[in-house]
Amino acid sequence: MTPLILHHLAIGFVLGFPAILTPAITNNNTDIHATRNDASWITAAYGMTGCISFLTVPPLMQMYGRKFANILLNTAVLCGFIIIALASNVVTLITGRAVQGIAFGGLYISSILASEYSHPKRRGFFVIFKVTASCVGVLVCHGFGFIISWRNMAWLSTVPPILAILVTITLPESPLWLAYKGRFEECVMTFEWIRGKDQQAKKELKELLTAQYELQACKNNKDSLALQIKKAITSKNFLKPFLIVTELLMLSQMCGRYYLIAYVVQIMTQLTGHESKAFYCIITVDVLKILAVLLSSYIVRLFNRRLLIFSTGLLSCFLLTVVCIIQYLNWKFSISLGWSAPILLVLYDFICNVGVIPLSILLKGEMFPLQYKGIGTCASGLINAFISMATLKLTSSMLDIFQIHGTFGVYSSIAVLLLTHLYFILPETKDRTLQDIENEFVDVKISINAEEVTNKLLK
Repeated sequence: MTPLILHHLAIGFVLGFPAILTPAITNNNTDIHATRNDASWITAAYGMTGCISFLTVPPLMQMYGRKFANILLNTAVLCGFIIIALASNVVTLITGRAVQGIAFGGLYISSILASEYSHPKRRGFFVIFKVTASCVGVLVCHGFGFIISWRNMAWLSTVPPILAILVTITLPESPLWLAYKGRFEECVMTFEWIRGKDQQAKKELKELLTAQYELQACKNNKDSLALQIKKAITSKNFLKPFLIVTELLMLSQMCGRYYLIAYVVQIMTQLTGHESKAFYCIITVDVLKILAVLLSSYIVRLFNRRLLIFSTGLLSCFLLTVVCIIQYLNWKFSISLGWSAPILLVLYDFICNVGVIPLSILLKGEMFPLQYKGIGTCASGLINAFISMATLKLTSSMLDIFQIHGTFGVYSSIAVLLLTHLYFILPETKDRTLQDIENEFVDVKISINAEEVTNKLLK
């Protein structure tokens, strides 16, 4: 899990960096000067090239393994920060952020890795715990960003991806990927090295080997990529998990997963009316975000996934609606309720990071059947990259045109619609193996030959 934690720490720096860079280059506090529109393009560039990431990284992950993909993603983050640190104009800053967009797919890959390497009962804890690293990265970036220059912050941000690359090299390959590639003997050795040889581990390994052997026997390896895509988009085994994952990703976006981090300075300054007060609110948000994700990594082991995501989702939408009403009264009738709006927004962000956002990340890594993880990650990732780019690009303009109450009102309404539909299609996954979850979407009939081969491998 160490490489995943380091990677998410690096992603935290990537997500938090615009909040430091934007005020510096728009207020003429540095040698690079930019307009608000330029700054929004710098912020959104990360999501723009995310489309390329989701077109290339998932197929590479399926072809060459999880280790290769993880090293590639951390290299993109590293190169991006080096370009930003050496930048002399806006175009170079956009280029650096665009290079880092290649690592956008890492938000998927790391969830898949955490799911494939961990015990079913600890999977929720590990998948969510790594999100804590992102929150720590955001906090460190925001904290140091007010002390050192954005260039020095960029150089400091190169440390986590370098460490992640070095540690990843020492990792064994994912046993699920080895089984998917038909390398069953290596799968057995790696699985036993990671999980041990107790009865529960043996049972899970047998289910994995039997199902994947049967799928290996049934699938046609000579199918072209176009034919594989055609088969996927016409199969309910793919379409249902794809719809669930896409809606989960949209939900996390509407709950401020990216835009609230990137524009927290602008939002808090408008709510408090003073930059110094906004600074304390920002640090409070970042600290509470870490505590929220840590709390989530604990309670996810106690309560069902559905209960957590729907209860926290509805509560967060209610809080954001109250913030909208308070800000509308202040904007329309000059009725000020003091610190109520900033406090409620801080509470809203805390609730989102206890439930909706980390649960969305966890569930998206559990949904796709193994044979569709490449295509599924690619397709849903493209949609997520587009939504991320749109929200990061449009939020700044929406805040200027519709004010805070209008912007948050739009996001809250979309979140309610998504929660309503997910209520009817989202399965419960707590304490279930990935193979058990896959069986809910894919009906695999086990032959006698598959059972015999599996028993020989286990012996």
